[in-house]
Amino acid sequence: MSGTGTSQGPAGTHPAWRVYGIVPAETALPDWAAVGPAVRKPELLRHGQIAAVVEPLDSDQRLGRRDLLAHAEVLNAIAEHGPVVPVAFGSAFAERDQVITELLAPQETALASMLDQLRGQAQFLLRLRYAQETLLAMIIAGDPEIAELREQTRQQPEDSPDNIRLGELVVRAVEARQAEDSDRVLATLGPVAADSKVSGRTLTNGTVTLAFLVPDRQRAEFEAAAEEIAAQLADRAAVELQGPLAPFDFVPSL
Repeated sequence: MSGTGTSQGPAGTHPAWRVYGIVPAETALPDWAAVGPAVRKPELLRHGQIAAVVEPLDSDQRLGRRDLLAHAEVLNAIAEHGPVVPVAFGSAFAERDQVITELLAPQETALASMLDQLRGQAQFLLRLRYAQETLLAMIIAGDPEIAELREQTRQQPEDSPDNIRLGELVVRAVEARQAEDSDRVLATLGPVAADSKVSGRTLTNGTVTLAFLVPDRQRAEFEAAAEEIAAQLADRAAVELQGPLAPFDFVPSL
């Protein structure tokens, strides 16, 4: 939606209208004071079956990290009580009426259907944070080629061909272990979720993030399965579970 309306127009004092997400028209908004200090006072702009969660801001206001955090906090607070379709951070319209004419009205049927499908479900994130030294030790112990090459390169320059080869083998082994662990998590938690996917994977800081869309009626079972996974992976990774959250990973970007 970056091309719709304006998100950072020329300097001026007239308000633009920032959009957080789309909710059913009957939604009751949370107490924003209890959500977080970065959150202002978003309001509902209704059209038919749906509504946009909006707030006015100066058209020359530059959005920063504080606003990015507030964007997520608002959507996650709404998701605790009902369905919400997130709108991309920074999306705004020059006029309040444009939110209706350019966003809500043209997509009312599709957005109402999407909200119905999300009703009674919320996103959870399960993040694996690997202990890098522990993981490396496991890889060396389990791969004779890497173990032998590591011994051979102890006194060699970092840019030697053997050291470069060692680095390539270790990266592949880490990727393979992360993929194996991801498959195990999905196999364990997937059956108690409506949908699941790998949301992100990084080698530099050793993390894997998996997203799950979890029906409310299966939340206790899902959390128990997450505890089981944490125990299984405790020898190499810390497991963090976050949620309920807005379904950022399971709806099209608006």
